[in-house]
Amino acid sequence: MIRDIIINKNNIDAFSALIPEEYHEELNEGTLTGFGYYEEPTPSKKAEVVGTIIVRRFGRWLEIEWIGVADNFDLPCYTEEIFDTLSYRLSTSPVNYVGCYMKVYPQEKDMQKILSDGGFKFGKGKDGVYEFTVDMVDRSRLSKAEQYLDNCRSIKEADGNLLANVERKLREDARPLPISFPIKYDDYDQDMSMVYNDDDFSGIILSTVHEGYVILEAMVSQGVYSAAALLEYMLISFETLFDKKMVISVPVVSDEADNLMRKLVPEAQQREIQVGYLYL
Repeated sequence: MIRDIIINKNNIDAFSALIPEEYHEELNEGTLTGFGYYEEPTPSKKAEVVGTIIVRRFGRWLEIEWIGVADNFDLPCYTEEIFDTLSYRLSTSPVNYVGCYMKVYPQEKDMQKILSDGGFKFGKGKDGVYEFTVDMVDRSRLSKAEQYLDNCRSIKEADGNLLANVERKLREDARPLPISFPIKYDDYDQDMSMVYNDDDFSGIILSTVHEGYVILEAMVSQGVYSAAALLEYMLISFETLFDKKMVISVPVVSDEADNLMRKLVPEAQQREIQVGYLYL
């Protein structure tokens, strides 16, 4: 019989083989919740790890960010039991959850099968990621930013004092920010990540470069002009370093960011995905 346990810093080592390293920090901080699943021990057999599920809470919904199933338990009966166990935990929670869901790309056939075996129903959706090329950007929207470009530096050009000053200003911002401090600059491309700093405002863009595309992983700005300057500076750097047909990928996590993308890149489209829902 499968049992579950909430993953924490005291037991995460037992499940670490089924949890990507990128989730460990947030699990320890509590911004993500992890459930570990194991088969009960018997007199003749030790407890065995069956799987893990990593979730993020949005009100009365949980979004599943990761599912890991041990190879020797990769069978529909175990998958179904894992999700039955999750459903029971959520249905008995004082939060009164509606259910959980997971976004799946069309090419992820194995994950679609896991969710189907677990009783999920699928619908179409958008993944919140805009993809476009640099020549699709309406640069006239950024024209006023040119006078502020001198306040921008790539991470490669920025010295430690500048980076520390930017981080200090951003830490003092009262808004919740989509980045963790201290920023691990080595995780990002040094040419396509940049900071903005003047007497009043700071901002930062963090990007990663992959074969055929650049991902704008995070952007934080304390002012409209600083945001425009950062974007223009990023596009100038992009044009210097890459072919204009290379794709820029921007995950959108707020209505403000979505509105900005629609204004800057009217032709940009979000990628279609499948969304699996498990209602309680």
